[in-house]
Amino acid sequence: MKKLGALLLAAALVMSMTACGGGNKNTGEGTAAPAGESSTDAGTKAGESGGEKTLNVGTINVLGTFMPGSENEVCHWGCYLVYDYLFYYDEDNNPFSDILKEWHYEEDGTTFVMECRDDVYFANGDQMTGDDVLFSIKTLVDRETNQAAYYATVDWDKSYVSEDGFTVYLANTQEFGPGIINMGVVYLLDQSWCEETGFDNIDPWLNAPNGSGPYEVAEYVTDSYVTLKRRDSYWGEFTGADTVKINHYAEDSAMYMALETGEIDLALNIAESDYSRALTDDKIAVMTTHEGENILLALDNNNQYMKDENVRLAIAYGVNWQDVAESARGELAEVPGSIITSVSPYYKDTGVYEYDLEKAKQYMEAAGYVTDGSTVNFTLNMTTVDQAVKTNAATVIQFYLQQLGINLQMNFTDFPTAFSAWLTEGGTDLNFQDSDTGSVCGEPYISLRFFPAELATFPFAAISDETFVTLYKEANYTTDDDVRKEKYAELQQYVHDRAMIIPLYESVDAVAYNPEKIESVSLHSAVSANLRYVILK
Repeated sequence: MKKLGALLLAAALVMSMTACGGGNKNTGEGTAAPAGESSTDAGTKAGESGGEKTLNVGTINVLGTFMPGSENEVCHWGCYLVYDYLFYYDEDNNPFSDILKEWHYEEDGTTFVMECRDDVYFANGDQMTGDDVLFSIKTLVDRETNQAAYYATVDWDKSYVSEDGFTVYLANTQEFGPGIINMGVVYLLDQSWCEETGFDNIDPWLNAPNGSGPYEVAEYVTDSYVTLKRRDSYWGEFTGADTVKINHYAEDSAMYMALETGEIDLALNIAESDYSRALTDDKIAVMTTHEGENILLALDNNNQYMKDENVRLAIAYGVNWQDVAESARGELAEVPGSIITSVSPYYKDTGVYEYDLEKAKQYMEAAGYVTDGSTVNFTLNMTTVDQAVKTNAATVIQFYLQQLGINLQMNFTDFPTAFSAWLTEGGTDLNFQDSDTGSVCGEPYISLRFFPAELATFPFAAISDETFVTLYKEANYTTDDDVRKEKYAELQQYVHDRAMIIPLYESVDAVAYNPEKIESVSLHSAVSANLRYVILK
Protein backbone atom coordinates (compact mmCIF):
# COMPACT_ATOMS: atom_id res chain seq x y z
CA MET A 1 0.00 0.00 0.00
CA LYS A 2 2.83 2.37 0.82
CA LYS A 3 4.44 1.84 -2.57
CA LEU A 4 1.13 2.38 -4.37
CA GLY A 5 0.55 5.54 -2.34
CA ALA A 6 3.93 6.89 -3.39
CA LEU A 7 3.19 6.00 -7.01
CA LEU A 8 -0.17 7.72 -6.86
CA LEU A 9 1.39 10.87 -5.46
CA ALA A 10 4.14 10.80 -8.04
CA ALA A 11 1.63 10.47 -10.84
CA ALA A 12 -0.52 13.24 -9.40
CA LEU A 13 2.45 15.56 -9.35
CA VAL A 14 3.52 14.44 -12.80
CA MET A 15 0.20 15.49 -14.25
CA SER A 16 -0.37 18.59 -12.14
CA MET A 17 2.07 20.77 -14.10
CA THR A 18 4.15 21.77 -11.13
CA ALA A 19 7.86 21.50 -10.51
CA CYS A 20 10.84 21.84 -8.05
CA GLY A 21 14.59 22.26 -7.87
CA GLY A 22 17.47 20.63 -9.73
CA GLY A 23 20.79 21.55 -11.28
CA ASN A 24 23.26 21.36 -14.14
CA LYS A 25 26.81 20.69 -13.00
CA ASN A 26 28.22 17.20 -13.00
CA THR A 27 31.91 17.22 -12.21
CA GLY A 28 34.58 19.24 -10.54
CA GLU A 29 34.61 21.31 -7.43
CA GLY A 30 31.63 23.44 -6.46
CA THR A 31 31.21 26.65 -4.54
CA ALA A 32 30.85 26.29 -0.80
CA ALA A 33 30.05 28.91 1.79
CA PRO A 34 33.17 30.02 3.69
CA ALA A 35 33.57 28.61 7.17
CA GLY A 36 31.48 30.47 9.69
CA GLU A 37 29.49 32.25 7.01
CA SER A 38 26.26 31.21 5.32
CA SER A 39 25.60 32.00 1.67
CA THR A 40 22.21 33.26 2.76
CA ASP A 41 23.88 36.44 3.99
CA ALA A 42 23.36 37.78 0.48
CA GLY A 43 19.77 36.64 0.37
CA THR A 44 17.01 37.75 2.70
CA LYS A 45 17.63 41.03 4.49
CA ALA A 46 15.26 42.65 6.93
CA GLY A 47 16.95 46.03 6.76
CA GLU A 48 18.98 47.92 9.28
CA SER A 49 16.18 49.72 11.07
CA GLY A 50 14.93 48.56 14.47
CA GLY A 51 11.71 46.66 15.17
CA GLU A 52 10.64 43.15 14.31
CA LYS A 53 10.31 42.35 10.64
CA THR A 54 7.49 40.10 9.43
CA LEU A 55 7.04 38.70 5.93
CA ASN A 56 3.44 37.69 5.13
CA VAL A 57 3.13 35.24 2.25
CA GLY A 58 0.08 33.86 0.44
CA THR A 59 -0.35 30.54 -1.37
CA ILE A 60 -3.25 28.55 -2.79
CA ASN A 61 -1.36 25.28 -2.38
CA VAL A 62 -2.03 23.19 0.68
CA LEU A 63 0.29 24.07 3.53
CA GLY A 64 1.58 20.50 3.65
CA THR A 65 4.02 18.93 6.06
CA PHE A 66 7.69 19.43 6.91
CA MET A 67 8.47 15.77 6.18
CA PRO A 68 10.62 15.71 3.01
CA GLY A 69 9.44 13.06 0.59
CA SER A 70 6.15 12.62 2.43
CA GLU A 71 3.22 10.99 0.64
CA ASN A 72 1.32 14.04 1.84
CA GLU A 73 2.16 17.30 0.11
CA VAL A 74 5.35 18.89 1.39
CA CYS A 75 5.51 22.54 2.45
CA HIS A 76 8.51 23.35 0.24
CA TRP A 77 8.39 27.08 0.87
CA GLY A 78 8.56 26.39 4.62
CA CYS A 79 11.07 23.56 4.30
CA TYR A 80 13.55 25.90 2.68
CA LEU A 81 13.48 27.94 5.89
CA VAL A 82 13.42 25.11 8.43
CA TYR A 83 16.04 22.94 6.73
CA ASP A 84 19.36 23.43 5.03
CA TYR A 85 19.82 21.44 1.83
CA LEU A 86 22.69 19.90 -0.06
CA PHE A 87 22.76 22.04 -3.21
CA TYR A 88 21.12 25.04 -4.76
CA TYR A 89 22.13 27.42 -7.52
CA ASP A 90 23.43 30.96 -7.56
CA GLU A 91 22.37 33.67 -10.00
CA ASP A 92 24.85 32.33 -12.57
CA ASN A 93 23.40 28.81 -12.30
CA ASN A 94 26.42 27.42 -10.49
CA PRO A 95 25.85 24.80 -7.77
CA PHE A 96 26.29 26.09 -4.25
CA SER A 97 26.18 24.55 -0.81
CA ASP A 98 26.00 26.00 2.69
CA ILE A 99 26.69 22.71 4.45
CA LEU A 100 29.41 21.19 2.24
CA LYS A 101 32.97 22.46 1.98
CA GLU A 102 33.78 20.71 -1.29
CA TRP A 103 32.49 18.04 -3.68
CA HIS A 104 33.83 16.20 -6.72
CA TYR A 105 33.80 12.93 -8.65
CA GLU A 106 36.70 10.55 -8.30
CA GLU A 107 38.62 9.78 -11.49
CA ASP A 108 36.44 6.84 -12.49
CA GLY A 109 33.40 9.11 -12.57
CA THR A 110 31.30 6.77 -10.44
CA THR A 111 32.04 7.86 -6.87
CA PHE A 112 30.80 11.27 -5.75
CA VAL A 113 32.67 12.71 -2.77
CA MET A 114 31.16 15.31 -0.42
CA GLU A 115 33.21 16.92 2.35
CA CYS A 116 30.95 18.28 5.10
CA ARG A 117 31.44 21.29 7.32
CA ASP A 118 31.94 20.53 11.00
CA ASP A 119 30.07 23.54 12.39
CA VAL A 120 26.50 22.79 11.28
CA TYR A 121 24.00 22.08 14.07
CA PHE A 122 20.36 21.09 14.16
CA ALA A 123 17.78 22.93 16.25
CA ASN A 124 18.00 20.29 19.02
CA GLY A 125 21.78 20.79 19.29
CA ASP A 126 22.87 17.70 17.34
CA GLN A 127 25.94 18.25 15.16
CA MET A 128 25.65 17.39 11.49
CA THR A 129 27.92 14.58 10.26
CA GLY A 130 28.34 12.71 7.02
CA ASP A 131 25.96 10.05 8.34
CA ASP A 132 23.19 12.66 8.34
CA VAL A 133 23.96 13.62 4.74
CA LEU A 134 23.98 10.01 3.56
CA PHE A 135 20.80 9.28 5.53
CA SER A 136 19.03 12.31 4.03
CA ILE A 137 19.54 10.86 0.56
CA LYS A 138 18.98 7.19 1.34
CA THR A 139 15.75 7.74 3.26
CA LEU A 140 14.16 9.01 0.04
CA VAL A 141 14.78 5.55 -1.41
CA ASP A 142 14.05 3.53 1.72
CA ARG A 143 10.67 5.24 2.14
CA GLU A 144 9.86 4.69 -1.56
CA THR A 145 9.25 8.38 -2.14
CA ASN A 146 8.60 9.85 -5.56
CA GLN A 147 12.29 10.85 -5.68
CA ALA A 148 13.53 7.27 -5.19
CA ALA A 149 13.94 6.68 -8.93
CA TYR A 150 16.51 9.48 -9.09
CA TYR A 151 19.01 7.37 -7.16
CA ALA A 152 18.66 4.10 -9.08
CA THR A 153 22.38 4.06 -9.93
CA VAL A 154 23.57 4.47 -6.33
CA ASP A 155 25.28 1.43 -4.84
CA TRP A 156 24.33 1.81 -1.19
CA ASP A 157 26.44 -1.15 -0.07
CA LYS A 158 29.58 0.55 -1.36
CA SER A 159 28.65 4.05 -0.19
CA TYR A 160 30.12 5.06 3.15
CA VAL A 161 31.28 7.84 5.47
CA SER A 162 34.94 8.43 6.37
CA GLU A 163 36.30 7.50 9.79
CA ASP A 164 36.31 11.13 10.94
CA GLY A 165 32.59 11.28 10.06
CA PHE A 166 32.69 14.27 7.73
CA THR A 167 33.32 12.94 4.21
CA VAL A 168 30.66 11.04 2.28
CA TYR A 169 31.51 8.65 -0.55
CA LEU A 170 28.43 8.03 -2.70
CA ALA A 171 29.17 5.11 -5.00
CA ASN A 172 27.32 4.48 -8.26
CA THR A 173 27.05 1.34 -10.33
CA GLN A 174 27.89 3.38 -13.43
CA GLU A 175 28.56 6.93 -14.49
CA PHE A 176 25.43 9.03 -14.20
CA GLY A 177 25.58 12.55 -15.63
CA PRO A 178 22.75 14.20 -13.70
CA GLY A 179 24.28 13.06 -10.42
CA ILE A 180 23.06 14.03 -7.00
CA ILE A 181 23.64 17.74 -7.67
CA ASN A 182 20.94 17.74 -10.32
CA MET A 183 18.41 15.46 -8.69
CA GLY A 184 16.17 17.99 -6.99
CA VAL A 185 16.28 19.31 -3.46
CA VAL A 186 17.74 17.08 -0.74
CA TYR A 187 16.85 18.53 2.66
CA LEU A 188 19.32 17.85 5.46
CA LEU A 189 17.81 15.59 8.12
CA ASP A 190 19.05 14.63 11.58
CA GLN A 191 19.33 10.84 11.38
CA SER A 192 19.10 10.16 15.10
CA TRP A 193 16.08 12.47 15.51
CA CYS A 194 14.31 10.90 12.52
CA GLU A 195 14.92 7.38 13.78
CA GLU A 196 13.67 8.31 17.23
CA THR A 197 10.64 10.24 15.92
CA GLY A 198 9.75 7.95 13.03
CA PHE A 199 7.92 8.85 9.85
CA ASP A 200 4.50 7.53 10.85
CA ASN A 201 3.68 10.13 13.51
CA ILE A 202 2.90 13.26 11.52
CA ASP A 203 2.51 15.69 14.44
CA PRO A 204 6.23 16.37 15.06
CA TRP A 205 6.67 16.94 11.34
CA LEU A 206 4.00 19.64 11.45
CA ASN A 207 4.67 21.45 14.71
CA ALA A 208 8.28 20.78 15.69
CA PRO A 209 10.48 19.59 12.81
CA ASN A 210 14.16 19.43 13.74
CA GLY A 211 16.01 21.22 10.97
CA SER A 212 19.35 22.97 10.76
CA GLY A 213 17.93 25.99 8.91
CA PRO A 214 17.43 29.51 10.29
CA TYR A 215 13.73 29.12 11.21
CA GLU A 216 11.58 26.92 13.41
CA VAL A 217 7.84 26.37 13.43
CA ALA A 218 6.09 28.62 15.96
CA GLU A 219 2.47 27.82 15.07
CA TYR A 220 0.74 25.56 12.58
CA VAL A 221 -2.99 25.91 11.94
CA THR A 222 -4.19 23.32 9.42
CA ASP A 223 -5.57 24.77 6.19
CA SER A 224 -5.03 28.30 7.52
CA TYR A 225 -1.43 29.36 8.16
CA VAL A 226 1.98 28.40 9.48
CA THR A 227 4.17 30.86 11.36
CA LEU A 228 7.95 30.48 11.36
CA LYS A 229 10.28 32.30 13.76
CA ARG A 230 13.98 32.98 13.47
CA ARG A 231 15.89 30.76 15.88
CA ASP A 232 18.73 32.26 17.89
CA SER A 233 20.74 29.03 17.77
CA TYR A 234 21.09 28.95 13.99
CA TRP A 235 24.63 27.85 13.20
CA GLY A 236 25.16 30.27 10.29
CA GLU A 237 24.86 33.99 9.70
CA PHE A 238 21.39 35.06 8.57
CA THR A 239 19.66 38.44 8.50
CA GLY A 240 16.22 37.52 7.24
CA ALA A 241 12.82 38.53 8.56
CA ASP A 242 12.18 37.76 12.22
CA THR A 243 8.87 36.09 11.35
CA VAL A 244 7.56 34.50 8.18
CA LYS A 245 3.86 33.72 8.05
CA ILE A 246 2.59 31.57 5.19
CA ASN A 247 -1.15 31.97 4.67
CA HIS A 248 -3.33 29.52 2.76
CA TYR A 249 -6.11 30.77 0.46
CA ALA A 250 -8.75 28.62 -1.14
CA GLU A 251 -8.80 30.63 -4.38
CA ASP A 252 -6.38 32.64 -6.50
CA SER A 253 -8.66 35.66 -6.46
CA ALA A 254 -8.82 35.71 -2.66
CA MET A 255 -5.03 35.56 -2.42
CA TYR A 256 -4.55 38.35 -4.93
CA MET A 257 -7.11 40.52 -3.16
CA ALA A 258 -5.20 39.96 0.09
CA LEU A 259 -2.12 41.33 -1.65
CA GLU A 260 -4.02 44.36 -2.92
CA THR A 261 -5.38 45.15 0.55
CA GLY A 262 -2.01 44.69 2.27
CA GLU A 263 -2.95 41.54 4.18
CA ILE A 264 0.04 39.79 2.61
CA ASP A 265 3.28 41.09 1.11
CA LEU A 266 3.93 38.31 -1.39
CA ALA A 267 1.59 36.11 -3.45
CA LEU A 268 3.09 32.86 -4.77
CA ASN A 269 2.31 31.42 -8.18
CA ILE A 270 -0.49 33.81 -9.08
CA ALA A 271 -3.12 33.02 -11.72
CA GLU A 272 -2.63 34.14 -15.31
CA SER A 273 -5.49 36.64 -15.01
CA ASP A 274 -3.95 38.18 -11.87
CA TYR A 275 -0.58 38.37 -13.60
CA SER A 276 -2.20 40.44 -16.35
CA ARG A 277 -3.80 42.72 -13.73
CA ALA A 278 -0.53 43.14 -11.88
CA LEU A 279 1.26 44.30 -15.01
CA THR A 280 -0.96 47.39 -15.09
CA ASP A 281 -0.86 48.12 -11.33
CA ASP A 282 2.00 50.37 -10.26
CA LYS A 283 1.40 49.41 -6.62
CA ILE A 284 2.21 45.76 -7.28
CA ALA A 285 5.44 44.30 -8.67
CA VAL A 286 5.65 40.98 -10.49
CA MET A 287 8.38 38.62 -11.59
CA THR A 288 8.38 35.37 -13.54
CA THR A 289 10.63 32.36 -13.35
CA HIS A 290 11.19 29.36 -15.60
CA GLU A 291 10.63 26.18 -13.65
CA GLY A 292 13.27 24.34 -15.64
CA GLU A 293 11.09 22.13 -17.82
CA ASN A 294 8.54 22.20 -20.60
CA ILE A 295 4.99 20.94 -20.51
CA LEU A 296 4.85 18.27 -23.19
CA LEU A 297 2.15 16.46 -25.12
CA ALA A 298 2.90 12.75 -25.07
CA LEU A 299 1.67 10.96 -28.19
CA ASP A 300 1.32 7.20 -27.85
CA ASN A 301 3.93 6.15 -30.39
CA ASN A 302 2.57 2.58 -30.19
CA ASN A 303 -1.01 3.59 -31.03
CA GLN A 304 -2.25 1.98 -34.27
CA TYR A 305 -2.56 5.41 -35.88
CA MET A 306 0.18 7.49 -34.29
CA LYS A 307 2.87 4.87 -34.76
CA ASP A 308 2.87 6.25 -38.31
CA GLU A 309 5.35 9.13 -38.35
CA ASN A 310 3.28 10.94 -40.99
CA VAL A 311 0.28 11.06 -38.65
CA ARG A 312 2.39 12.50 -35.84
CA LEU A 313 3.85 15.12 -38.16
CA ALA A 314 0.36 15.99 -39.36
CA ILE A 315 -0.65 16.61 -35.75
CA ALA A 316 2.51 18.65 -35.15
CA TYR A 317 1.86 21.03 -38.06
CA GLY A 318 -1.93 20.86 -37.98
CA VAL A 319 -2.39 22.46 -34.56
CA ASN A 320 -1.68 26.07 -33.70
CA TRP A 321 0.40 25.48 -30.58
CA GLN A 322 0.50 29.19 -29.74
CA ASP A 323 -3.28 29.06 -29.37
CA VAL A 324 -2.94 25.98 -27.17
CA ALA A 325 -0.34 27.64 -24.93
CA GLU A 326 -2.35 30.85 -24.58
CA SER A 327 -5.52 28.93 -23.75
CA ALA A 328 -3.65 27.31 -20.87
CA ARG A 329 -1.36 30.07 -19.62
CA GLY A 330 -2.62 33.38 -21.02
CA GLU A 331 0.11 36.05 -21.02
CA LEU A 332 2.51 33.59 -19.41
CA ALA A 333 2.43 31.38 -22.51
CA GLU A 334 5.78 30.59 -24.12
CA VAL A 335 5.83 27.99 -26.91
CA PRO A 336 9.09 26.02 -26.68
CA GLY A 337 11.55 25.40 -29.47
CA SER A 338 12.43 21.98 -28.10
CA ILE A 339 11.33 19.23 -25.74
CA ILE A 340 14.03 20.55 -23.37
CA THR A 341 13.53 23.88 -21.61
CA SER A 342 15.38 26.91 -22.93
CA VAL A 343 17.07 27.46 -19.54
CA SER A 344 18.89 24.14 -19.82
CA PRO A 345 22.58 24.06 -20.76
CA TYR A 346 21.63 21.16 -23.04
CA TYR A 347 18.96 23.06 -24.94
CA LYS A 348 18.98 23.05 -28.74
CA ASP A 349 16.49 25.18 -30.64
CA THR A 350 14.99 22.67 -33.04
CA GLY A 351 12.24 25.11 -33.94
CA VAL A 352 8.58 25.55 -33.11
CA TYR A 353 6.07 23.58 -35.18
CA GLU A 354 4.54 26.47 -37.11
CA TYR A 355 0.87 26.02 -37.93
CA ASP A 356 0.56 24.95 -41.59
CA LEU A 357 -2.73 23.25 -42.43
CA GLU A 358 -1.77 22.40 -45.99
CA LYS A 359 1.47 20.80 -44.88
CA ALA A 360 -0.43 18.84 -42.23
CA LYS A 361 -2.92 17.60 -44.82
CA GLN A 362 -0.06 16.41 -47.03
CA TYR A 363 1.28 14.32 -44.16
CA MET A 364 -2.20 12.84 -43.57
CA GLU A 365 -2.52 11.98 -47.24
CA ALA A 366 0.96 10.40 -47.18
CA ALA A 367 -0.35 8.18 -44.38
CA GLY A 368 -3.27 7.14 -46.63
CA TYR A 369 -6.06 9.35 -45.24
CA VAL A 370 -8.35 11.88 -46.91
CA THR A 371 -8.70 15.47 -45.74
CA ASP A 372 -11.87 16.65 -47.44
CA GLY A 373 -13.21 18.42 -44.37
CA SER A 374 -16.01 15.93 -43.74
CA THR A 375 -14.44 12.47 -43.51
CA VAL A 376 -13.52 11.18 -40.05
CA ASN A 377 -10.36 9.16 -40.54
CA PHE A 378 -10.06 7.80 -37.01
CA THR A 379 -10.73 8.59 -33.37
CA LEU A 380 -8.23 9.25 -30.59
CA ASN A 381 -9.11 9.56 -26.93
CA MET A 382 -7.68 11.73 -24.20
CA THR A 383 -8.39 11.03 -20.56
CA THR A 384 -7.01 13.60 -18.16
CA VAL A 385 -7.79 15.43 -14.94
CA ASP A 386 -10.59 17.97 -14.97
CA GLN A 387 -8.52 21.13 -14.44
CA ALA A 388 -8.95 24.34 -16.40
CA VAL A 389 -5.36 24.44 -17.65
CA LYS A 390 -5.86 20.99 -19.20
CA THR A 391 -9.43 21.29 -20.40
CA ASN A 392 -8.70 24.59 -22.12
CA ALA A 393 -5.64 23.24 -23.93
CA ALA A 394 -7.33 19.96 -24.88
CA THR A 395 -10.36 21.74 -26.32
CA VAL A 396 -8.16 23.83 -28.60
CA ILE A 397 -6.27 20.71 -29.75
CA GLN A 398 -9.59 19.00 -30.45
CA PHE A 399 -10.70 21.90 -32.67
CA TYR A 400 -7.60 21.79 -34.87
CA LEU A 401 -7.52 17.99 -35.19
CA GLN A 402 -11.05 18.03 -36.58
CA GLN A 403 -9.65 19.80 -39.67
CA LEU A 404 -7.49 16.75 -40.32
CA GLY A 405 -10.34 14.29 -39.96
CA ILE A 406 -9.15 13.23 -36.51
CA ASN A 407 -11.89 12.96 -33.92
CA LEU A 408 -10.51 13.62 -30.43
CA GLN A 409 -12.78 12.28 -27.72
CA MET A 410 -12.02 13.89 -24.38
CA ASN A 411 -12.75 12.55 -20.94
CA PHE A 412 -12.11 15.00 -18.11
CA THR A 413 -12.38 13.27 -14.78
CA ASP A 414 -11.10 13.00 -11.21
CA PHE A 415 -7.54 11.91 -10.54
CA PRO A 416 -8.14 8.27 -9.46
CA THR A 417 -10.19 7.58 -12.58
CA ALA A 418 -7.66 9.28 -14.82
CA PHE A 419 -4.76 7.50 -13.14
CA SER A 420 -6.36 4.12 -13.78
CA ALA A 421 -6.71 4.98 -17.46
CA TRP A 422 -3.09 6.14 -17.69
CA LEU A 423 -1.87 2.80 -16.34
CA THR A 424 -3.95 0.88 -18.90
CA GLU A 425 -2.68 0.07 -22.36
CA GLY A 426 -4.75 2.27 -24.69
CA GLY A 427 -6.39 4.02 -21.73
CA THR A 428 -5.45 7.34 -23.27
CA ASP A 429 -3.83 7.98 -26.64
CA LEU A 430 -2.28 11.32 -25.78
CA ASN A 431 -1.87 13.30 -22.61
CA PHE A 432 -0.06 16.17 -20.93
CA GLN A 433 3.29 15.27 -19.45
CA ASP A 434 5.69 17.08 -17.16
CA SER A 435 7.89 16.01 -14.31
CA ASP A 436 7.04 15.82 -10.65
CA THR A 437 9.87 18.17 -9.72
CA GLY A 438 11.18 20.29 -12.55
CA SER A 439 14.77 21.49 -12.43
CA VAL A 440 16.02 24.94 -11.53
CA CYS A 441 18.49 24.89 -14.42
CA GLY A 442 16.72 22.46 -16.72
CA GLU A 443 18.29 19.03 -16.15
CA PRO A 444 16.72 17.01 -19.01
CA TYR A 445 16.76 13.71 -17.14
CA ILE A 446 14.11 15.06 -14.76
CA SER A 447 11.47 15.50 -17.46
CA LEU A 448 12.50 12.95 -20.09
CA ARG A 449 12.92 9.90 -17.86
CA PHE A 450 9.19 9.15 -18.32
CA PHE A 451 9.60 8.29 -22.01
CA PRO A 452 12.07 5.38 -22.54
CA ALA A 453 9.85 2.29 -22.57
CA GLU A 454 11.88 0.40 -19.97
CA LEU A 455 11.43 3.28 -17.49
CA ALA A 456 7.98 4.57 -18.41
CA THR A 457 5.21 4.29 -15.83
CA PHE A 458 2.43 5.07 -18.31
CA PRO A 459 1.97 3.22 -21.64
CA PHE A 460 0.89 6.38 -23.48
CA ALA A 461 4.32 7.97 -22.84
CA ALA A 462 6.48 4.90 -23.54
CA ILE A 463 8.84 5.19 -26.51
CA SER A 464 10.64 2.01 -27.58
CA ASP A 465 12.34 3.48 -30.67
CA GLU A 466 15.90 2.13 -30.53
CA THR A 467 17.62 5.37 -31.57
CA PHE A 468 15.64 7.40 -29.04
CA VAL A 469 16.51 5.02 -26.20
CA THR A 470 20.19 4.84 -27.20
CA LEU A 471 20.59 8.63 -27.37
CA TYR A 472 18.80 9.00 -24.05
CA LYS A 473 21.17 6.56 -22.36
CA GLU A 474 24.28 8.06 -23.95
CA ALA A 475 23.22 11.52 -22.77
CA ASN A 476 22.67 10.44 -19.19
CA TYR A 477 25.06 7.65 -18.33
CA THR A 478 28.26 9.67 -18.59
CA THR A 479 29.80 12.45 -16.52
CA ASP A 480 31.45 13.99 -19.59
CA ASP A 481 29.43 17.17 -20.07
CA ASP A 482 30.55 17.64 -23.68
CA VAL A 483 29.20 14.20 -24.55
CA ARG A 484 25.95 14.99 -22.74
CA LYS A 485 25.48 18.16 -24.77
CA GLU A 486 26.23 16.38 -28.05
CA LYS A 487 23.85 13.49 -27.39
CA TYR A 488 21.06 15.67 -26.06
CA ALA A 489 21.34 17.87 -29.16
CA GLU A 490 20.96 14.77 -31.34
CA LEU A 491 18.05 13.54 -29.25
CA GLN A 492 16.16 16.82 -29.47
CA GLN A 493 16.55 16.95 -33.25
CA TYR A 494 15.58 13.30 -33.64
CA VAL A 495 12.39 13.77 -31.63
CA HIS A 496 11.49 17.00 -33.44
CA ASP A 497 11.96 15.56 -36.94
CA ARG A 498 9.64 12.66 -36.13
CA ALA A 499 7.19 14.52 -33.86
CA MET A 500 7.56 11.85 -31.21
CA ILE A 501 6.76 14.33 -28.41
CA ILE A 502 5.14 17.76 -28.86
CA PRO A 503 6.41 20.70 -26.75
CA LEU A 504 3.36 22.65 -25.53
CA TYR A 505 4.69 25.51 -23.42
CA GLU A 506 7.50 26.48 -21.09
CA SER A 507 6.64 26.00 -17.44
CA VAL A 508 6.66 29.56 -16.15
CA ASP A 509 5.35 30.84 -12.84
CA ALA A 510 4.73 34.36 -11.60
CA VAL A 511 4.79 35.91 -8.14
CA ALA A 512 3.43 39.31 -7.16
CA TYR A 513 4.57 41.42 -4.23
CA ASN A 514 4.32 44.76 -2.48
CA PRO A 515 7.30 46.86 -3.67
CA GLU A 516 6.92 49.27 -0.75
CA LYS A 517 7.91 46.50 1.64
CA ILE A 518 9.91 44.11 -0.53
CA GLU A 519 13.00 45.24 -2.39
CA SER A 520 13.30 42.16 -4.60
CA VAL A 521 12.39 38.49 -4.94
CA SER A 522 14.73 35.80 -6.23
CA LEU A 523 13.24 32.33 -6.33
CA HIS A 524 16.30 30.04 -6.48
CA SER A 525 13.83 27.20 -6.81
CA ALA A 526 11.53 25.78 -9.40
CA VAL A 527 8.89 24.63 -6.96
CA SER A 528 7.94 27.99 -5.44
CA ALA A 529 9.63 31.01 -3.96
CA ASN A 530 12.55 30.17 -1.72
CA LEU A 531 11.70 32.68 0.95
CA ARG A 532 15.32 32.93 2.05
CA TYR A 533 15.84 35.14 -0.98
CA VAL A 534 13.14 37.72 -0.41
CA ILE A 535 14.91 40.98 0.32
CA LEU A 536 12.91 43.28 2.58
CA LYS A 537 13.32 47.04 2.73
